[in-house]
Amino acid sequence: MKKLLVLLLFSVSVLSLQACQRLDYTPDEAFEMMNEAIQHYRDADQVELFYVGSFTSLGYNSNDAIDVKLRKIGADGFLGRVEMSVTENNTTYQAMHYYQAGMRYLERTDSNGTTKTKKEEPASSYISLFTSFLKKPVEKAKIRALQILVDRQTITVSFELGSSAVEDTLYVSNTFQTVQFATVKVIFSHQKVLQKLEVSYGANAQGNEGIETYEVLFKRINRYVPIVELTNAEKNLFTLQTEEENA
Repeated sequence: MKKLLVLLLFSVSVLSLQACQRLDYTPDEAFEMMNEAIQHYRDADQVELFYVGSFTSLGYNSNDAIDVKLRKIGADGFLGRVEMSVTENNTTYQAMHYYQAGMRYLERTDSNGTTKTKKEEPASSYISLFTSFLKKPVEKAKIRALQILVDRQTITVSFELGSSAVEDTLYVSNTFQTVQFATVKVIFSHQKVLQKLEVSYGANAQGNEGIETYEVLFKRINRYVPIVELTNAEKNLFTLQTEEENA
């Protein structure tokens, strides 16, 4: 009975909060809230997200999925665990990127088997790579066709981002030689917490003109992210990379 009462009171509180949510934001207000949500993500000390992307053209195609877990960002005890699957023109590989105590551990599996290597790397490099799907707040002067959609749970901001700002703001694969303007949709809560990002832009990869699309689902931001650490025995199975191999 006591648990039932607690659940009832919680439900009433949630419904009351939703009823109080503003639904009349102006496009400028919603855009500013979106940028605050992005900055909140950039400043977070814990992040979990799931990315799925694809590039489609006549001569080159790729699909990738990346599961990212980062904990204690900016602290001495930073931990990272990233699982990815990548397919390029029907060739697939899987990789696990662990980060512990200043060392990146890479386990890669492809048609030739599995390799395990490790190397020293600044935490900032690892973090920058796996949070690059949204690199910074969006410059208002670089967008056009701003639209918003507001309901009681979320705010959706859609716009087109000029090609000159795409690489500075969004994820761009190093296989792309050029990119065109991007169509972007950012979904976040009224509490300014990112929930989902949808991106599409034209690009040239290896001389092939095509379309890059990706989505990012933000699972946790500034909430505890569970990460299973490698044991010392598991770490010993990884071979240290030399400077020549890193080059």
